[in-house]
Amino acid sequence: PDNVLVNGKNQITIRVADSAASGGFLEAPRICEMSVCEKSYNRFLLITGGSGFFILFIGIYHLFLFLGNRNDRAILYFGIGTIFHALTFLGFERMLYFFSEVFLVHFYTMNLSYCFSCILAVIFIHSFLEKKINRVSKFLLIFFGLSTISSLFAGISIDYRSIHSRYV
Repeated sequence: PDNVLVNGKNQITIRVADSAASGGFLEAPRICEMSVCEKSYNRFLLITGGSGFFILFIGIYHLFLFLGNRNDRAILYFGIGTIFHALTFLGFERMLYFFSEVFLVHFYTMNLSYCFSCILAVIFIHSFLEKKINRVSKFLLIFFGLSTISSLFAGISIDYRSIHSRYV
Protein backbone atom coordinates (compact mmCIF):
# COMPACT_ATOMS: atom_id res chain seq x y z
CA PRO A 1 0.00 0.00 0.00
CA ASP A 2 1.16 3.49 -0.87
CA ASN A 3 0.35 4.93 2.57
CA VAL A 4 2.81 2.53 4.26
CA LEU A 5 5.77 3.22 1.98
CA VAL A 6 8.04 6.18 2.67
CA ASN A 7 10.48 7.96 0.39
CA GLY A 8 13.85 6.24 0.40
CA LYS A 9 14.48 2.74 1.63
CA ASN A 10 11.67 0.60 3.03
CA GLN A 11 12.32 -2.50 5.06
CA ILE A 12 10.08 -5.54 5.04
CA THR A 13 10.80 -8.23 7.62
CA ILE A 14 9.14 -11.62 7.34
CA ARG A 15 9.61 -14.34 9.94
CA VAL A 16 9.53 -17.70 8.21
CA ALA A 17 10.70 -19.98 11.05
CA ASP A 18 11.18 -20.00 14.78
CA SER A 19 13.72 -21.87 16.88
CA ALA A 20 11.38 -24.86 16.93
CA ALA A 21 12.08 -25.10 13.19
CA SER A 22 8.41 -24.69 12.36
CA GLY A 23 8.14 -22.48 9.34
CA GLY A 24 5.40 -20.49 7.75
CA PHE A 25 3.11 -17.92 9.27
CA LEU A 26 1.56 -18.73 12.63
CA GLU A 27 -0.75 -15.74 12.39
CA ALA A 28 -1.91 -13.62 9.49
CA PRO A 29 0.99 -11.43 8.29
CA ARG A 30 0.78 -7.71 8.97
CA ILE A 31 2.18 -4.98 6.82
CA CYS A 32 2.30 -1.74 8.72
CA GLU A 33 4.55 1.03 9.93
CA MET A 34 7.16 -0.03 12.44
CA SER A 35 5.53 1.86 15.32
CA VAL A 36 2.12 0.30 14.63
CA CYS A 37 3.59 -3.23 14.42
CA GLU A 38 5.58 -2.71 17.62
CA LYS A 39 2.48 -1.42 19.40
CA SER A 40 0.49 -4.45 18.24
CA TYR A 41 3.26 -6.83 19.33
CA ASN A 42 3.58 -5.14 22.73
CA ARG A 43 -0.19 -5.48 23.20
CA PHE A 44 0.11 -9.20 22.37
CA LEU A 45 2.89 -9.57 24.94
CA LEU A 46 0.91 -7.73 27.59
CA ILE A 47 -2.33 -9.66 27.09
CA THR A 48 -0.76 -13.09 26.56
CA GLY A 49 1.92 -12.74 29.22
CA GLY A 50 -0.54 -11.24 31.67
CA SER A 51 -3.03 -14.06 31.10
CA GLY A 52 -0.38 -16.75 31.44
CA PHE A 53 1.09 -15.32 34.61
CA PHE A 54 -2.38 -14.79 36.07
CA ILE A 55 -3.10 -18.50 35.55
CA LEU A 56 0.28 -19.28 37.13
CA PHE A 57 -0.59 -17.06 40.11
CA ILE A 58 -3.91 -18.91 40.57
CA GLY A 59 -2.02 -22.22 40.70
CA ILE A 60 0.51 -20.96 43.25
CA TYR A 61 -2.30 -19.42 45.31
CA HIS A 62 -4.03 -22.82 45.50
CA LEU A 63 -0.80 -24.45 46.64
CA PHE A 64 -0.74 -22.01 49.56
CA LEU A 65 -4.41 -22.78 50.22
CA PHE A 66 -3.50 -26.46 50.39
CA LEU A 67 -0.86 -25.71 53.04
CA GLY A 68 -3.69 -24.39 55.22
CA ASN A 69 -5.98 -27.35 54.55
CA ARG A 70 -3.89 -30.47 53.91
CA ASN A 71 -6.91 -32.78 54.15
CA ASP A 72 -8.39 -31.52 50.87
CA ARG A 73 -6.19 -33.03 48.15
CA ALA A 74 -8.39 -31.57 45.40
CA ILE A 75 -6.88 -28.15 46.12
CA LEU A 76 -3.39 -29.59 45.62
CA TYR A 77 -4.32 -31.27 42.34
CA PHE A 78 -6.01 -28.10 41.10
CA GLY A 79 -3.01 -25.94 42.05
CA ILE A 80 -0.42 -28.15 40.39
CA GLY A 81 -2.64 -28.73 37.35
CA THR A 82 -3.17 -24.99 36.96
CA ILE A 83 0.58 -24.36 37.07
CA PHE A 84 1.07 -26.96 34.35
CA HIS A 85 -1.76 -25.39 32.36
CA ALA A 86 -0.09 -21.98 32.64
CA LEU A 87 3.18 -23.44 31.32
CA THR A 88 1.28 -25.07 28.46
CA PHE A 89 -0.43 -21.77 27.62
CA LEU A 90 2.82 -19.79 27.77
CA GLY A 91 4.53 -22.42 25.63
CA PHE A 92 1.75 -22.50 23.07
CA GLU A 93 1.96 -18.73 22.73
CA ARG A 94 5.78 -19.02 22.43
CA MET A 95 6.33 -16.92 25.57
CA LEU A 96 8.66 -19.54 27.07
CA TYR A 97 11.34 -18.48 24.58
CA PHE A 98 11.80 -15.34 26.69
CA PHE A 99 13.19 -17.59 29.44
CA SER A 100 15.17 -20.02 27.28
CA GLU A 101 15.84 -19.98 23.55
CA VAL A 102 16.65 -23.70 23.54
CA PHE A 103 14.12 -25.64 21.49
CA LEU A 104 14.16 -28.74 23.71
CA VAL A 105 13.47 -26.71 26.86
CA HIS A 106 10.44 -25.17 25.17
CA PHE A 107 9.30 -28.47 23.67
CA TYR A 108 9.51 -30.48 26.88
CA THR A 109 8.07 -27.75 29.09
CA MET A 110 5.04 -27.21 26.87
CA ASN A 111 4.27 -30.82 25.92
CA LEU A 112 4.92 -32.45 29.27
CA SER A 113 2.97 -29.69 31.03
CA TYR A 114 0.04 -30.38 28.72
CA CYS A 115 0.10 -34.10 29.50
CA PHE A 116 0.48 -33.55 33.24
CA SER A 117 -2.29 -30.93 33.33
CA CYS A 118 -4.67 -33.40 31.62
CA ILE A 119 -3.74 -36.18 34.04
CA LEU A 120 -4.21 -33.87 37.01
CA ALA A 121 -7.56 -32.65 35.65
CA VAL A 122 -8.89 -36.23 35.73
CA ILE A 123 -7.48 -36.83 39.22
CA PHE A 124 -8.82 -33.46 40.43
CA ILE A 125 -12.36 -34.18 39.23
CA HIS A 126 -12.45 -37.52 41.03
CA SER A 127 -10.89 -36.07 44.17
CA PHE A 128 -13.23 -33.07 44.21
CA LEU A 129 -16.36 -35.16 43.60
CA GLU A 130 -15.07 -37.94 45.87
CA LYS A 131 -15.78 -40.58 43.24
CA LYS A 132 -13.82 -43.71 42.36
CA ILE A 133 -11.86 -43.63 39.13
CA ASN A 134 -14.04 -45.28 36.47
CA ARG A 135 -13.17 -46.93 33.14
CA VAL A 136 -13.28 -43.72 31.13
CA SER A 137 -10.96 -42.02 33.59
CA LYS A 138 -8.60 -45.01 33.57
CA PHE A 139 -8.54 -44.85 29.78
CA LEU A 140 -7.75 -41.12 29.90
CA LEU A 141 -5.02 -41.62 32.49
CA ILE A 142 -3.43 -44.38 30.39
CA PHE A 143 -3.76 -42.31 27.21
CA PHE A 144 -2.16 -39.20 28.71
CA GLY A 145 0.44 -41.36 30.45
CA LEU A 146 1.43 -42.84 27.10
CA SER A 147 1.37 -39.34 25.59
CA THR A 148 3.81 -38.24 28.28
CA ILE A 149 6.15 -41.11 27.46
CA SER A 150 5.95 -40.44 23.71
CA SER A 151 6.68 -36.74 24.35
CA LEU A 152 9.88 -37.73 26.13
CA PHE A 153 11.16 -39.40 22.96
CA ALA A 154 9.68 -37.09 20.32
CA GLY A 155 11.82 -34.07 21.22
CA ILE A 156 15.08 -35.92 20.69
CA SER A 157 13.97 -37.66 17.52
CA ILE A 158 16.01 -36.66 14.48
CA ASP A 159 13.00 -37.39 12.24
CA TYR A 160 10.83 -34.99 14.25
CA ARG A 161 13.32 -32.14 13.85
CA SER A 162 13.99 -32.88 10.16
CA ILE A 163 10.29 -32.95 9.26
CA HIS A 164 9.62 -29.61 10.95
CA SER A 165 12.76 -27.94 9.58
CA ARG A 166 11.55 -28.52 6.01
CA TYR A 167 8.11 -27.02 6.53
CA VAL A 168 8.09 -23.54 4.98
